[in-house]
Amino acid sequence: MKTRQERKQEIKRFFDRLSPSELDRLLERNGINDKESDEALAYRIIKEEIEKGEI
Repeated sequence: MKTRQERKQEIKRFFDRLSPSELDRLLERNGINDKESDEALAYRIIKEEIEKGEI
């Protein structure tokens, strides 16, 4: 059986291995990052419209 400290270190290593974009997606899936996900969605829509020449 693992100690509390060992479990804590495993969890920390898991999150340390994630890239920033992977961490953002994980948080968004779990409803933790709602405000940022709304901003990211707006940014993506604007970027796509600029690329299409609509703006």
